[in-house]
Amino acid sequence: MSRRSSAGAVAALIAALILGAALLLSLTTGAGVYRQVQYRSDSSMDQRLGLSYITEKVHAHDAAGMVSAGEFGGCDAVFLLQELDGVVYETILYVHDGWLKELFCEQGWELEPGDGQQITEARGLSAALEGRLLRLVYTDAGGTAQQADIYVRSGM
Repeated sequence: MSRRSSAGAVAALIAALILGAALLLSLTTGAGVYRQVQYRSDSSMDQRLGLSYITEKVHAHDAAGMVSAGEFGGCDAVFLLQELDGVVYETILYVHDGWLKELFCEQGWELEPGDGQQITEARGLSAALEGRLLRLVYTDAGGTAQQADIYVRSGM
């Protein structure tokens, strides 16, 4: 009877080891798939973040004469104006030193591109206002260029 018990115990042990190995392999594979999905999701978000950020800012400031395009520190920029308690402030969105940056200040202040708040990594921004159409070409950190045409509804 002891030989039969030993054989049964060995068979049960082997079955448990096979089951454990299969479980470990399944968890390892699942973790790898999760990492790939997370990487793709992060990459996709990084690609869309900059242009979406600029677009939402423009929509939030869409008032008569409050949206313009120009140059700031030798780079194309989007200028968004707003009046608070009788003082006009501007938000400047531009790309400098590999970053999409935002600078909020009182209109007319002499500031440098390095003073802006870093939003997300980026390679470039081209902005032009043609009538009521703001044309943007945004290049993300990976070099992917995206274009957006934003109709400024409130007019000039």
